Amino acid sequence: MRDALSNLLTYGSNGNQVTAKDRAAAKASYAALQQEIMADYADMKAAVAAADTLEAKQAAATNASNAMSQKVYNTTLKMYNKLQAKTAARAWVSSLLH
Repeated sequence: MRDALSNLLTYGSNGNQVTAKDRAAAKASYAALQQEIMADYADMKAAVAAADTLEAKQAAATNASNAMSQKVYNTTLKMYNKLQAKTAARAWVSSLLH
C-alpha cells in the first residue's frame, strides 16, 4: 500500500499530477504518524519489561507490533484513497474544460 501511495504522489494518476500541497499533506500525515508510532513503541517496551514470563513478553511485543503495523496500513490506505479521489475529481473537472 505504501508503494501505491508513493507512486501516486510521484507520478499522479491517469496523467493528473498531484499538487505540492498534496505532497506536503502526506508528509505531514506521516510525520504525525511517526510520532504516534514512537509513543506506541515506548509503550510496547514498557509492557515487555513489565511482563512476568517469556511468553507474556513475546505476546506483548507481538500484539503491539501488529497494532502499529495496522495503524500504518490504515493511515496509508486512508491517504491513498483521499488522494485518488482528488485526482479523479481533478480529471473530471479537466475533462469538462477541454
